[in-house]
Amino acid sequence: MDLDLEAPDPGAHMLEPDHRPDYGVLDWLVEDLVGNAPAAMPKDMVAQSTLVNSTGLWVAPALGRHTFDDPKNVMAKLVRGYLEGQDGQGFAKDCAT
Repeated sequence: MDLDLEAPDPGAHMLEPDHRPDYGVLDWLVEDLVGNAPAAMPKDMVAQSTLVNSTGLWVAPALGRHTFDDPKNVMAKLVRGYLEGQDGQGFAKDCAT
C-alpha cells in the first residue's frame, strides 16, 4: 500500500499503466472523509503486479488510473485527503499519533 501521497512511487513502478486500478489510496481518503466511500471501493484500488511470475504481489497505489487520466485534480485531492473529518479524525492526524 503506497501511503506516500506527495511522492507516490511504488505503485507507479510496480504496476504497468494498463494494469493500474481505477482508484488509489488518495481517492479512498477523500471519499471516506465525506462519508462517501463505497464498501466496494477497496477492490477497485488494488491490482496485481506483473513484476513477478507468480500470484501474490498486490499493490494499492496512492494514485489510481482515473487520476493519471485526469491529473489536474491531484493537488485538490491531496489537500482534501489530509483534512480532518467531522469526528476530528483524519489521515494526517492518524499518522501523527
